[in-house]
Amino acid sequence: MRYTPFGKTGESVSVLGLGCGRLPVSAGKGKAADSRAVSLIRHAVDSGVNVLDCGFPYRGAAPDQERIEALAGNALKDGYRDKVFLTAQLPAWRELSRCGMEAHLDGQLKRLAVDAVDFYCIGNIQRADWRALQENDLASFLEKALQDGKIRHAGFSACDAPGLFREILAYRDWAFCQQAYNYYAPRFQAGKAGIALAASRGLGVAATSPLLGGLLADALPEDVLRVFEETGQGLPPAAWALRWVWDDPGVSLAVCAMRSVAEVDANCRLAAEAAPGNLSDAEREIFRRARRLLKAKGPVPCTECHQCSCPAGVEIPAVLAAYNAAAAFGEPCPSHAYAELSPDKRASQCTGCGMCEPLCPEGIRIRIQVARAADFFGDKR
Repeated sequence: MRYTPFGKTGESVSVLGLGCGRLPVSAGKGKAADSRAVSLIRHAVDSGVNVLDCGFPYRGAAPDQERIEALAGNALKDGYRDKVFLTAQLPAWRELSRCGMEAHLDGQLKRLAVDAVDFYCIGNIQRADWRALQENDLASFLEKALQDGKIRHAGFSACDAPGLFREILAYRDWAFCQQAYNYYAPRFQAGKAGIALAASRGLGVAATSPLLGGLLADALPEDVLRVFEETGQGLPPAAWALRWVWDDPGVSLAVCAMRSVAEVDANCRLAAEAAPGNLSDAEREIFRRARRLLKAKGPVPCTECHQCSCPAGVEIPAVLAAYNAAAAFGEPCPSHAYAELSPDKRASQCTGCGMCEPLCPEGIRIRIQVARAADFFGDKR
């Protein structure tokens, strides 16, 4: 395992973190399922992983979240708590009151059976969430939680246009951020530019969705698979995807959901050799080829440049990204899921005014494509 400084926190973290959002708990609700999840966490820690992320995987309902936190708490007994940095999340979309925030954190500490969380993330923030968080006095909640020793470092993840990422970044002296980041969509949300900006300000950066919810590992089309196979390196698709993330000097670690001992072992072997600049120019061209093939399978040539603006509030790049990803992989993409968008940002809010179209450098007929996306996802006004 390779370790690296996590920004201004002063902590040394493994470049591979274990995301607990997909622990193998859904197959059963009894002791056998619990034992498998606990064993997997401990195996990862024994293999050198020292970041355990118990955050919600995506916006919306997470029926197993409290159970996952309790299982993580069980796994951290017998001395394992001292071996890891624990990440937990305040879900921004719940728009909790100040008292609600405190109650949520206290409940997490109880379920995790710990006195403090090392990295506390205000998670998956969209524009409406951000307004509510500020109105509900997020700043004083964080300061009190830090002063009381319930959290050691505060961070955030923004799931919106780059402008919101920059606004949140300027709000306080954050210690870290999380950002969805992978070779399929390097400009998604804040993207590569946001990661570079955060790193330049001393934040630790945790890349989430490095495998795009598993699609870059298990659902690549045959022509894309051939691009990697033709290199003769014999690496599986997941290995290529992780190497791309670790190549970025702004990324401190990749948080990866792993569901088996075999996945943990394979990813830990890769992590031992992970380093910024690990890719050759020829290998970077391989990723560009793979990305072009995947993007070509989407119906809209959107580059997610965020030049378009919608007076009705439609988050056009996110709508088209969800549409393209579902078409490219033949199934909904978790981190690009249309359902992740708040209702006021979805395609159904389009009024057809056309103000966005002159702003698009690709000349996309945005009104038509947004309407098609609405039909595709069954989103009606």
